Amino acid sequence: MHDLIHDLAQYMSRGHYFTLEDGNSKQITMKVHHLVVASHVSDKTMDFVLRTTQLRTLLPSSSSSFDYLSNEAVHQLVSGMKLLRVLSLLANKKKLEELTFSWSRDTEDPEDDKGVLEELLSGTELKRLNIIRYRDMEFPNCFQNPNTISSIVSIKLERCRHCRSLPALGKLPSLKTLYIKQLDGVVTVSKEFYGTNGKSASLESLSFSSMSAWKEWNSTWVGVKDGEVFPKLRELCISDCDRLITVHLPQNLPSLTKLIIPSPLLTSTALHRLQNFHSSACGNLKDIKDAGKSLSLSSLFIKGCPKFISFNEGRLRAPNLNSLTVEGCEKLTKLPGQMPYLLPSLKKLLIINCPQVESFPAGAELNAPDLNSLTVEYCKNLKKLQGRMHDLLPSLERLWILDCPNMELFPEGGLPSKLNGLLVSNCTSLIKNRNDWNL
Repeated sequence: MHDLIHDLAQYMSRGHYFTLEDGNSKQITMKVHHLVVASHVSDKTMDFVLRTTQLRTLLPSSSSSFDYLSNEAVHQLVSGMKLLRVLSLLANKKKLEELTFSWSRDTEDPEDDKGVLEELLSGTELKRLNIIRYRDMEFPNCFQNPNTISSIVSIKLERCRHCRSLPALGKLPSLKTLYIKQLDGVVTVSKEFYGTNGKSASLESLSFSSMSAWKEWNSTWVGVKDGEVFPKLRELCISDCDRLITVHLPQNLPSLTKLIIPSPLLTSTALHRLQNFHSSACGNLKDIKDAGKSLSLSSLFIKGCPKFISFNEGRLRAPNLNSLTVEGCEKLTKLPGQMPYLLPSLKKLLIINCPQVESFPAGAELNAPDLNSLTVEYCKNLKKLQGRMHDLLPSLERLWILDCPNMELFPEGGLPSKLNGLLVSNCTSLIKNRNDWNL
């Protein structure tokens, strides 16, 4: 009777079910939906499996069915089976280090996606995990159990538009890099993100990008001391998050050296620990203050800040600063003064699209003995360059002046002797007086 029922089921399924055994791989048809692997599968045999474009289920008959399958074949299988719903494949793939899980279109039942992802992650020792276009509103339960994916050091979550909250990634003991982009359902990031211990002990780089619904980031009440929330975080980047209006970050980020933000999220006190400060499209940033202390910055980038007016009233003290870029600051009138004392290490200076800047500090006396590159672009009211440039800028090698229509004269005494690169473009008045350049 059992054989009769089995034969009847095979007849009714009409080729939708197939058991892969030694020697029958060529019998797999395009319309197979559910495949059970009874024998050891090699990469060559898997080539026949990849022809089954309608495959929904792939299951081994034993724990050793896929022992001879390479990581390259696993990647090809997972990325190529667009309709796959149930997969039991990686349970013994402990040496698999990186997995990219991506959906190409909406699925009929997002719950299937959660189950497939859980199955893929179980029993592995992954180092890097990329999840793209995940369709469920919640991430799998394995993110709540750090023992399941405890070896992961890098996670990328991208275009998971239906997810309403982030998983408790703070629980992962080895996580160093976290990149989150286009999770359009996330409105708030709060203590659930950090997990029950309230901190991300190993996280070194954190990036949020294009989070269209994100409004609030709150790290208060996470249950640990302020400096223990991100004790090893070195880089923090937030970009294209237009609705983000409330941010309560820890005041103490002891390892932070690079910051890219759309608004001044940290206090001036926190700036003393930074080596790189990149602020872009920050509507409320008005100045950079040193609070009476020297800043540790080696590079400072200020772009698209319409209210920015000064660097600590012209007296920015940053002895290690070697690169300063100011771009798109409509109200800025003064550049940092007394540069040999306050900015003794400055080597690169760019001033771009700052229409209110008329001259260099202290009556055009820019004294920067180590400066080797100076770029001035789209500064329509700037009338003259640094005076005594050959004396005050002895190390200058590169000078670019573009789209400064009111600039009239090069400095008296000529240009620095080490200058080997000069570009002048769309500077009508300056070009008219080119016979006075003293080149």
